[in-house]
Amino acid sequence: MGISAQEVKTLREKTGCPMMDCKKALEESGGDMEKASDYLRKKGIAGAEKRSERPTAEGTLAGYASADGRVCAVVEIACETDFVAKNEKFRTLAVSVAKAAAECGVPPEDNAALLRCKPRGQTVTVEEIIKQEFQTLKEV
Repeated sequence: MGISAQEVKTLREKTGCPMMDCKKALEESGGDMEKASDYLRKKGIAGAEKRSERPTAEGTLAGYASADGRVCAVVEIACETDFVAKNEKFRTLAVSVAKAAAECGVPPEDNAALLRCKPRGQTVTVEEIIKQEFQTLKEV
């Protein structure tokens, strides 16, 4: 079964993953878009776990304060390269994590609690959000 360029493009737009990864996922799933998305998600999680022990010398700080100024949080998100640290998706991720930390009332330096936190309106944890972003950034 041949995979069309349009199918690859559609999956790439949906997931943000590289084109060759999208093509392979579609081939592995027999052209099923949902199975291909799941394949990419699982591949991203496995890749993130493999890289989690690598040294991270770059990153960014992000802060969040509620509108009334009563709740705030500052987080540091590390990565391997300055290219990722300067990437807009990475910076947006950092702000999202800071907002989640404030909303969940995570104590300072309790990374495990932060990773377990489910931000308002989300069905996934901060850890799962970070692993999903790994698919496109290839490091976090």
